Amino acid sequence: MKNLESDAFVFFGATGDLASKQIYPALQAMTRRGHFDMPIIGVARSAESLDELRAHARESLEKHGGVWKFNENTLNQTQEMGSRFATGLRQFPAITWHDGALYIVMNNRDQLDVFWPDLFKVKDNAERPAEPMYRATGGEDFGWPFCFYDYQQKKEVLNPEYGGDGNEVGRCPSFTQPVAVFPAHWAPVDVIFYTGTQFPKKYQGGAFIAFHGSWNRAPMPMDGYNVTFQPFADGKPSGTFEIFADGFAGHDPLMSPAQAVARADGVAQAPDGSLFIADSQKGRIWRVMYKGGQ
Repeated sequence: MKNLESDAFVFFGATGDLASKQIYPALQAMTRRGHFDMPIIGVARSAESLDELRAHARESLEKHGGVWKFNENTLNQTQEMGSRFATGLRQFPAITWHDGALYIVMNNRDQLDVFWPDLFKVKDNAERPAEPMYRATGGEDFGWPFCFYDYQQKKEVLNPEYGGDGNEVGRCPSFTQPVAVFPAHWAPVDVIFYTGTQFPKKYQGGAFIAFHGSWNRAPMPMDGYNVTFQPFADGKPSGTFEIFADGFAGHDPLMSPAQAVARADGVAQAPDGSLFIADSQKGRIWRVMYKGGQ
């Protein structure tokens, strides 16, 4: 960019979520790379000085991307009344408490090839940002937005917004690593641990994960759209995952999420040990039962 005296970068919503989560990190990375040296003008609903804007950005980053713990016996709580339990997380509707720990299956990043075409191609975006499973007991930092777990390289790499090139790990080894990983863009939306006895022994104590299915693999076919089982033994993942229930998409290949016949949206265990699977397309619910090999 040419830095003329009259040039300035103006963005609206300077105190909003998008600025905190996307614009500030991107500007920081561009400046560090030498690609950005313009004055910045932020427009918000109320006037703020530069120091106030900086303080707002820091505060926003402290309040997002994590899990907060609250007193279950207190009503009308605000975020300030809770305590941050874990941080460094992106989108994570799949969350459950099990065996003294919080388990989180996170939706990883999108659009590597769109925002960073010089570093990543369509296939990189479609296959590399794994969906990680984390275990939290309090105080962990899982590394978002600085890093993403690369499903091909089997390691966390530095996000390009923070100077990464697809191979550099940078600060990533200092963060708490995932206990299991799943293919890119499968979109985990629910997770439970199976505590019943109806299913065969290998399922007992393991985790069932509902994957809603991808949207960000285009122009490649969509993927996910299943319920996956992750075995556990002695409190740790034991072996690779397996697809437990499939065929929700109804098309092969599936080129658009809108064409999916069904999308797994939730899993729950019945009192008798059978498994309920919910769908978000038509609101259907399936019940999966095991009866001696059937």
